[in-house]
Amino acid sequence: MKITIESTSKVVRLDMANDRSVPARIWQGETESGIPVQVFVTRIAPEIPQDHPDIDRLTAEFERDLKRQADPRPTVLAIPLRMIISLAVGCTAAMLRFGQPAAAHDAPTGWSYPFACCANYDCQEVPDASIVEGARGYEIRKTGELIPMSDKRVRQSPDGKFHWCAHQAGLDAGMTICLFVPPRGF
Repeated sequence: MKITIESTSKVVRLDMANDRSVPARIWQGETESGIPVQVFVTRIAPEIPQDHPDIDRLTAEFERDLKRQADPRPTVLAIPLRMIISLAVGCTAAMLRFGQPAAAHDAPTGWSYPFACCANYDCQEVPDASIVEGARGYEIRKTGELIPMSDKRVRQSPDGKFHWCAHQAGLDAGMTICLFVPPRGF
C-alpha cells in the first residue's frame, strides 16, 4: 500500500502501556485509491548518511520543509487531544518509521541534541554506571543492548558525559537512536 500524507497543526498525546505518553502530530492524506487516512507520527528523521558532503544543507532543508503544515480536516480536528494507543497503532507507527516534527531539545549543560537523535523527548544524560565500555563496545545496562564503538550511533559527547537517546514508543521502545560518549581514557 502507498499513501500520500502531509503534516497538520494537530498534536495529541498517545498514552502508552507503560504509563507514559508521547506527543504525536497527526498527518492526513489518502491511499492510492483515494481513501482518506490519518497517521499519528511520533518521530521523523531524514535518512542522510553522516558522511554525505551536503548533510548540513539537506538537514536544514528537511527541517524547513517539516515546518509547513496543512489545515486539519474536520475529522482530524475532532480527534481528542489525549488518546489511548493500541498495539496495532503502535506497530503501524513503528513500521512507518515516521515521527513527530519537532526540534531537538537541549542537554542539561546547554548543548543541543542533534535533530536526527531526538524528537524533543528521546535524549537524556545518564550516569556513567548506566553505560559499560568494553572491548566489544558500549553496553546499555538498562536494556543489555551492545553498541560497537564503530557504530554510527556513537557520537562524541560535547560535555564529557554519557547521553542516551532511545525510542520511547512502538516496537523499537528502548532501542538506542544515538549514544553520546565522553572521550576515551588511555
